[in-house]
Amino acid sequence: MKPEIVFAIYKPHNNKENELKELISKHIPILKSNNLITDRKPILVQSNNGIYIEIFEWKSNKTFEEAHENLEVQKLWDALEKVCDFTTPESVEEVKEYFPHFKPIN
Repeated sequence: MKPEIVFAIYKPHNNKENELKELISKHIPILKSNNLITDRKPILVQSNNGIYIEIFEWKSNKTFEEAHENLEVQKLWDALEKVCDFTTPESVEEVKEYFPHFKPIN
């Protein structure tokens, strides 16, 4: 099984950006403590329209599936759904451009 890069894309609900940032800060440590992601350094950026993009590496497609069965991960993902929408790259303004640039968060 090979590692896989993922783009987790979060669009904050109105007036929920601070709560979203707090939850995002817990995401990678939870995935790491459950041995679901590699040691590759994750990247967190923000688009011009306020969407956060978290880029990290699953150890494999199997660990991605394991995350969906992990209670600690599920609890965090449920909390995230209360403060943001999980969205697609098309919702990010910059993806319409060649070589899009983003605001670094971490």
